[in-house]
Amino acid sequence: MAYSTLGRKWNKPILARHRQWRRRLKKPIVIAIIYAIFLFPSFCSFAEGDFSLQANEPLYGTWVNDKMFPAKMVKLPDGIDSDYWPSTSSTPFRSAASKYVAKWTDSDGNAYYNSIDTFTSGDIKGHIVYCLWKVSADGKSMEMNWREFAGEFLKEINHKSNYFIFYRAQE
Repeated sequence: MAYSTLGRKWNKPILARHRQWRRRLKKPIVIAIIYAIFLFPSFCSFAEGDFSLQANEPLYGTWVNDKMFPAKMVKLPDGIDSDYWPSTSSTPFRSAASKYVAKWTDSDGNAYYNSIDTFTSGDIKGHIVYCLWKVSADGKSMEMNWREFAGEFLKEINHKSNYFIFYRAQE
């Protein structure tokens, strides 16, 4: 009786080669799964880090610029940011939860922060943006860029795309 590859029965040599390849591929697949289990979580923790800011960071406070939308932003140490329009409003129109993942200072004394912001209320609830914040050395101005997909965080402020500038409100 002849074996056909077109019917229900397999050609014995083809079936034997299939089993050989399956045995050969088992070990690399198992190794790849083990690497994925152990390396992926460590990569994620490296990418975002376990990072917390001090309660007296220059980033925190009330920031305003009537030429921007939103015109006022309040950043609190608990990681909640609230946006207001107009700047005289006492009720935020949207809020976001910020997870800070990096902080550094340049040679001029400007403080930089990377954050992942998730909007928790308002017109874009659920939207996630990746931000770069820059607070001037004198603490009087704050610049910000955002992008929807990070890949890598920005390392310097880009004045042409998704750019905001605010000034510290007089207390």
